[in-house]
Amino acid sequence: MRVRFGSRTFVEEQLAEAEWEPFVSARTFPIEIVINWIGQYVSVQYMDESGNLSPIYYDDISVEGQP
Repeated sequence: MRVRFGSRTFVEEQLAEAEWEPFVSARTFPIEIVINWIGQYVSVQYMDESGNLSPIYYDDISVEGQP
């Protein structure tokens, strides 16, 4: 699998720069919390043993900070 955390803009190009790594079922990403809402995106793509690629899956993560 390869994973990219950050902007949704140009997902395919950014994901192409990510290195392939072994599959894991969960991952933690650090995020700086500010006073307002902040949104980030996580994208992932999988490759099976035969080299077949999955579609790119992505979702947004939003966090609300408080003063």
